[in-house]
Amino acid sequence: MLLQDEVCVARQECRCKYHNGSATDGLDSRNASWVWPGGYDWQFANPGDIIISDCKNCSCQGGVLQCRSVPGCHVDGGWGQWGAWTECSVPCGGGVTFRRRLCDNPAPQAGGRGCLGAPEQKKDCNMQMCTDSVGPWLLWSQWSSCSVSCGGGQQSRSRTCTSPPCHGVSRQSKMCNTQVCLDVGCPPGKLYRECERGEGCPFSCAQVSGREGCYSDSCDEGCHCPPHTYQHRGTCMPECPCLVDGEFLARLQSVSVTPVSSLLSNNVSEGMELMSGDELTHDCSTCGCEHGRWNCSLELCPVDGGLSPWDPWSPCSLSCGGLGVKARSRTCTEPAPAHGGRDCQGPRHETTYCQAPDCPATVVPTVEPTIPEEDSGFSSWSLWSSCTKTCTDFQSPAVKSRHRLCAKPPCSGSADQEKACNLPQCPGEVCVGATCPPKNCSWTEWGTWGSCSRSCGVGHQQRIRTFLQPAGNGSWCEDIVGGNLEHRFCNIRPCRVDGGWSRWSPWSRCDQRCGGGRSIRTRSCSSPPPKNGGRKCVGEKNQVKPCNTKPCDDGGCPTGQEFVSCANQCPQRCSDLQQGIECQGSTECQPGCRCPQGRLQQDGVCVELWQCDCVDSLGDMWTAGSWHQVDCNNCSCSDGRLLCTNHSCLPACAWSSWSSWAACSTSCGRGQRTRYRSRIPETEGTDCNFEEVQHKPCNPGPCPPLCLHGEQELGVGDTWLQGECQQCICTPEGIYCQDIDCRVDGAWTPWSVWSDCSVTCSQGTRVRTRACINPPPRNNGSLCSGAARESQHCQTPPCVDDLCPWSPWSPCSRSCGAGSVSRRRACVCQEGGDAACPPEAEAVRNREETQLCYHRPCPECPMSAWSVWSRCSCESQRQQRYRVALTSATGGQQCTPVETQSWACGLSQCDSCEAPFVYSTCGAPCEKQCALMGREDLCLGVRECTPGCYCPQGLLQQNGSCVPLQQCGCMYLGPQASEEPPTPIIVPQGATVTIGCSTCLCHDGTLHCDMRECEVVLSEWSQWTPCSPCAPLASQQLAPSLEALVNGTNLASVQRRFRACLDIDSGLPVKREEESRCPGPLVEDRLCPDAAVCRGDAVHSGGHRTSQPYIVFFIFFYFARVFFFLCYSTVRKCLVLLTLSSLLKQQTQETCQSLTSRTSQKTPILSSRCGDETYLLCCFHKKT
Repeated sequence: MLLQDEVCVARQECRCKYHNGSATDGLDSRNASWVWPGGYDWQFANPGDIIISDCKNCSCQGGVLQCRSVPGCHVDGGWGQWGAWTECSVPCGGGVTFRRRLCDNPAPQAGGRGCLGAPEQKKDCNMQMCTDSVGPWLLWSQWSSCSVSCGGGQQSRSRTCTSPPCHGVSRQSKMCNTQVCLDVGCPPGKLYRECERGEGCPFSCAQVSGREGCYSDSCDEGCHCPPHTYQHRGTCMPECPCLVDGEFLARLQSVSVTPVSSLLSNNVSEGMELMSGDELTHDCSTCGCEHGRWNCSLELCPVDGGLSPWDPWSPCSLSCGGLGVKARSRTCTEPAPAHGGRDCQGPRHETTYCQAPDCPATVVPTVEPTIPEEDSGFSSWSLWSSCTKTCTDFQSPAVKSRHRLCAKPPCSGSADQEKACNLPQCPGEVCVGATCPPKNCSWTEWGTWGSCSRSCGVGHQQRIRTFLQPAGNGSWCEDIVGGNLEHRFCNIRPCRVDGGWSRWSPWSRCDQRCGGGRSIRTRSCSSPPPKNGGRKCVGEKNQVKPCNTKPCDDGGCPTGQEFVSCANQCPQRCSDLQQGIECQGSTECQPGCRCPQGRLQQDGVCVELWQCDCVDSLGDMWTAGSWHQVDCNNCSCSDGRLLCTNHSCLPACAWSSWSSWAACSTSCGRGQRTRYRSRIPETEGTDCNFEEVQHKPCNPGPCPPLCLHGEQELGVGDTWLQGECQQCICTPEGIYCQDIDCRVDGAWTPWSVWSDCSVTCSQGTRVRTRACINPPPRNNGSLCSGAARESQHCQTPPCVDDLCPWSPWSPCSRSCGAGSVSRRRACVCQEGGDAACPPEAEAVRNREETQLCYHRPCPECPMSAWSVWSRCSCESQRQQRYRVALTSATGGQQCTPVETQSWACGLSQCDSCEAPFVYSTCGAPCEKQCALMGREDLCLGVRECTPGCYCPQGLLQQNGSCVPLQQCGCMYLGPQASEEPPTPIIVPQGATVTIGCSTCLCHDGTLHCDMRECEVVLSEWSQWTPCSPCAPLASQQLAPSLEALVNGTNLASVQRRFRACLDIDSGLPVKREEESRCPGPLVEDRLCPDAAVCRGDAVHSGGHRTSQPYIVFFIFFYFARVFFFLCYSTVRKCLVLLTLSSLLKQQTQETCQSLTSRTSQKTPILSSRCGDETYLLCCFHKKT
């Protein structure tokens, strides 16, 4: 158990005491209970805590921090724990024990400083006197004689080790004969003195150094060395020297590489003594002499690592078909770094690119390559076109063609085909008829072969012949169908194809994050690949470029290299000149380390260009200046590049490409298509005579009958008529037809009857037609001449708008604001002075229309009707009434929102008042009512001493109650029924009310209205229009509420008024389609206030009796119209009726013009009933 914090704990529970200084800044703890960096105080870590820094990982184990260095870091050494003391060198008589410690907590690394201080400690042990033989020692010998007879000498004894190793000293000494010499006294340097307490051992330097043991029975008075001095070689020395003996040299040699014999060069040899304070250094160990004992710092010297030779290259990562990688490595073992020595400098792993050969392609000559069918993806062939000529010859043959579309890409094959026509020889006159001498069909000689379809790689060509037609009853050639063509193969030689590079691949990711890496991209000679002796691609198929050139640490550039701003330029290394790879410099500079100008990096060293080794495409290294043989080519290494001859080493043959498929051997039915290829030499002088043929079936379709007319199959030479205009003949190419003359001109049909008149009244038109179909023109015949349609005017009775036209609109009833205009129909029917109109005119007779007119807003706002007077009472001695502006101010109007009238009430007997009112014999009504506050103009000349009931002091009367001044409300007029006076409504102070489209707030007795939401407002009502003429209810379009007021009569007279929907900005009416935005109706109707206006016997639309002449005229006019339609063919009767109608119309017009002129002179010829009607209509009624 160990004591910790005044508690005994097991050793494994001890904490670790740790000095937290600047050297430990940056450490961190994963599970420690203490805070690491900062300050210089002692810190404690609990058992098991792990302390991690950039370069050291430490853990607390049994009260001791055990640290390990992170590989590659610069770390100074630290002492480990002291080891246990060794066994004492002797069991008695004074021995020595040692303990040691190692510089491994942590060990120095990457040039770090070694541990400071001694690695070894020693101390005396077993100082008790020996009594007899102990262990492997023999017994001590007898004491020797004293070295002097007086003045203080020494005597010694020794013992022998029988079975080494033996611990302890082999020699002991003690003082003797310390008495003073009688003749000379004490020897020089010694004093006669008494012994001090405890003095006696050690007394000599041999004992101090531990080479001898000290034996002391007692210390007697006599000659002794002065206090704190020791005997050595007859003198007294305060500091004992140190002996360079064999044991010391052996210990020094154990931690040294250099032999200790080299100390002789420094005049140090075995047996020498060095004085106290002297130091001896050998390799990395230092020993100092301290009072007869060596104090040594025995350290092994750091050993810098050395790289071993490179291992052989690994196999290429690809066996074929691309750019692979191979690697080699070396180790830091010759020697390995030790005792804090530097690690090896330079790369330990190296990769290079190796070009794998192209993968061999297996050629199977007898297997047809998998290519898409020629017809794959195409639509069906179109029909063959007509032949370009009617006869042919082999020099300029007639041809026909057909086409198809690529319906489902990709398509393989041709979209067009052309074929020579099988026609008779040109020119050639053929005798036709029974008198012709018989002659059989015959073929001409074959023409020359046509051009080959391909210049190389196996094409095909054809030749043609023509036939001479048979005459008379001669027979046709047996092979007449298809016998005109012959095919053969041509240009059976390989097509040379030069190689072309594919696109570069993207640059690969850099293979190093720092310190200079490589990025690669590749391409292949495959667009297209060289074939049949074609040229290979020129240039390299691989490119590399330097990347990430910045050094990996701040240690600067390696020896021999320099830091430049553009370190990624090519070439940078000897390996950048590798065969088959081109080094591509980057356009963007990257700073980093590289060799000086003219030198390249190889194995971590900068060398001249001529010293660069070469790397072939397989990644093999070749020494600069060497040469070797590859197959039948010689290669030499010069300036880092391999230069090789380019000879074809082995003769070889290759297959040519397949020929295109020949056309089907038949044009219909089952046939065969053929193609073939041949062996071709790849090197000159090679014999490769061999061919291979392939066949595949074809079926263009079943053979149709050569010539089919209807359901009858015809033979070559048969003729027939096709329709009216074609003469056809059966030829070896099938049916051939020619046009013949078959022209037919067109002719008109008879005219149709006249159509009905286009209108039922007034003047119209009627038409009749004919067609060019008797017969129709065909076969380019001429069209009919003349018009296909005729029209003429037709007359019908006059229309209502002609009999009773509308008068012009009257002037607006107001020059500003909302008004009305009107117009009436005036019927002008006449017959001999008495007007008579047909029933159609009577239905609209005296019809009147009215509508709104609004030219501009009036300068002053239109006001509403006065409201009802307020009620008089003892509490309210004045009554008021109000009117308000009907519209908001628009177009620059000046509006008074509210106008008030006030009137004094005549009251008596008001001496009885109800609370809170108080009777006053002399009150002032104008000062005690909310409605009159601030309206001094309403109280001018009013007697101010009126008895009555008044509100107490400080209160005002409002709506029969007393309120403070600040609670007086605001007045507005509520909606009222038509013709009824409006009723005032009080809005409390602070309340809001919605009036139309605006929201109003009552404040200080006045309504403040927000018009921002308003876009349109209603204008004031126009005046009521005059009473309309009496008319049937069905024609009035009255509101349902008015129809009930007519009291069941059939006639009614109506008044109407209007108001406009105004734009709030311009003050003018909005468009008709926007009137729906205004609330409320824009038109109101009411019955005429004169209840007797439409009463009486036999009243019509105007309220007058129907005169007898009008009835006669109506009957006559009705029969005249009937006769007009019945007498269609009798022109004379029609003319009589038209003349009669014209006379009647003229008489009516003259009469009305006379009355109108008299009216314009203000002559009162009209009754009061006509005062508001259109003069012309009223005139017409009076006349009739």
